[in-house]
Amino acid sequence: MGKPGEPTKFGATKRAAYLAALGKGTGRYKAAKAVGMSAEGVRDYARKHPEFAEEIAVAEMDANEAVECALYRRATEGNIAAICIWLFNRMPDRWADKRHVQHEGDVTIKTPQEIEAMQQEIKALDRQFARLTGNNGDESAS
Repeated sequence: MGKPGEPTKFGATKRAAYLAALGKGTGRYKAAKAVGMSAEGVRDYARKHPEFAEEIAVAEMDANEAVECALYRRATEGNIAAICIWLFNRMPDRWADKRHVQHEGDVTIKTPQEIEAMQQEIKALDRQFARLTGNNGDESAS
């Protein structure tokens, strides 16, 4: 890499190596670094060269399809997690991880002040219970 602000050569060899790395599943940042480029430099090049941006998309799709094929193989071998991932993503309207929760009754949301008042009331009731039962709160005395 050159000095900051200095143009960097992103020739055909570097571009091919970058695309090959993406096709194998390497992320954009690491692929750029591997060919001596910054991620920003590659991004700028792709903005200026739409055909290269398309080649990036194709390379990344190759990596995604390899993972998809591996997932399919695992699913057809009976791997339950792979089966779920496949079906949830391929047929979301038929296969989704849905939880149907039905609640009847009212829901009351308490403020912090109300919660504090309830806690004080519980403590007072605990003291009253201890006086009535003769328990001074020392549970080890039983």
